[in-house]
Amino acid sequence: TGIAYKIRHRRTLVNYCLKMAKPELTDKKIVESVRESLEKEVKILLPVAHQCLPTIMKYDVTGDRPYYVCTFHPGKTFDDFTRSEHRLDVNQSFFTVSLLISVLDYLHQEGRPHCDIHTKNLMIHEDVFRFGLLLIDFGSGHRETDSDSYTKNRGLPFVKDTEDKGHFQQTVRRSDANASFKHADFRALGNLLATMAAHFFVDGSVAQKKACLVFCRDLEHGSIDDWSVARDRLLGVVDPLRKISLLDRLFLDEQGHRAAIPLPVSNSVFVGEASLAIINTATHQRLRTLAQLSFCDWRFPGAIHTRFEHALGVFHLVHKALGYLCQDNLFRDSYSFEELKGCLLAGLLHDVGHYPLAHVVEQFAAGGRL
Repeated sequence: TGIAYKIRHRRTLVNYCLKMAKPELTDKKIVESVRESLEKEVKILLPVAHQCLPTIMKYDVTGDRPYYVCTFHPGKTFDDFTRSEHRLDVNQSFFTVSLLISVLDYLHQEGRPHCDIHTKNLMIHEDVFRFGLLLIDFGSGHRETDSDSYTKNRGLPFVKDTEDKGHFQQTVRRSDANASFKHADFRALGNLLATMAAHFFVDGSVAQKKACLVFCRDLEHGSIDDWSVARDRLLGVVDPLRKISLLDRLFLDEQGHRAAIPLPVSNSVFVGEASLAIINTATHQRLRTLAQLSFCDWRFPGAIHTRFEHALGVFHLVHKALGYLCQDNLFRDSYSFEELKGCLLAGLLHDVGHYPLAHVVEQFAAGGRL
């Protein structure tokens, strides 16, 4: 019912896109439906500004032939792109998916979920670094600030939540549906990327391609519903062992050098700026005076190490354990870098509240006699 034309300004020769109802339409109800859809798009797009969104130049959605004029993108739809022989390498793929996450995050912050993301509603050019991409067709989109308390539940039914599917094409209360509309954009992005999988990360490693498929799956299944998490996961696609690399940076000092503390069992325990900031506190240094094995040295003279040495050893083992566990995709995707960092540093801190004489006096503490 709608049609888009490429038009050119006579004086500046700049190309624009004219979107309007098809000229051959005669049914007033259909024309009115197109007018409502174009009016909704104008209201959604007019106040926003993002490199991946059309900019409205001129519009009239009240006349017999409603229309608007917006920026023109020289590329093709993702749907046409999948039929071409063109493929995107790792850098191009990362740039493209980053743009998608960026524009959807922006729309959600502005209270304007798209609700209809698929391969025909995205424009992309082979020279993606130059022309980027364009998200189009906001006829199914929504504005949280719309004065009308009710809206029609449109878009793609297969990406909606189970409960939301039951209200497809029905009029729903806008405030109740806002969250589900946003969730649908996450799911739709996952479906879109899965559809484009054969065209993205074509020169990537097996680990990168596998990480990409897991990323798509988690988006589709609704496991990812925060754009900051989506960005972090995308970085994990480009560099599947990124979190291990970030953990390793914690073992560098301000000059980028590695420092180590020698231990009898672990040989050398590597430390860095973050760990030394903890080790050098009075609270942690107190562990030097606490025996790890209470009075065991009375029977075994060599059992004289302290809680301080023990904490360093645990720190060392936690680092090795995380390095091993991070080889597993599921483990990496289940925990953020901050959580892994917290686990690592917890190895240093797990004994800071310990009593003198180790566990010998705990029975007295439990009875309130300490």
